[in-house]
Amino acid sequence: MMGIDALLTSACTIQRRQRSKAPSGGGWATSWEQVDAVLGYVRSMGTSVADDPSQPQGRVSYRVYMRVGADVQQRDRILVDGHELEVIGVREPSAAGYHLEIDAAEWQTEAAP
Repeated sequence: MMGIDALLTSACTIQRRQRSKAPSGGGWATSWEQVDAVLGYVRSMGTSVADDPSQPQGRVSYRVYMRVGADVQQRDRILVDGHELEVIGVREPSAAGYHLEIDAAEWQTEAAP
């Protein structure tokens, strides 16, 4: 029987949004800082398209698998294979202590003609 480790072949960079006072003194500055780099397995779960024709964008849903211990949480960003995925939720399935299942999404905008 093949374990999940054999599937964890994609290099994943996990980033977390950081907010700080803007240097100019007004408002907030937002940046993304790397919090972890792990191997993962990424699987596309399907796509959907926005109903509003003035907003031509599609959403691709993904499930990402990582070993337990990865520093990943809701609203983080995963950079993998040229994609930027937004973390929707993180859960540990019934095989507790083994791996994480992460629901994520990527927004794709229609290219201008």
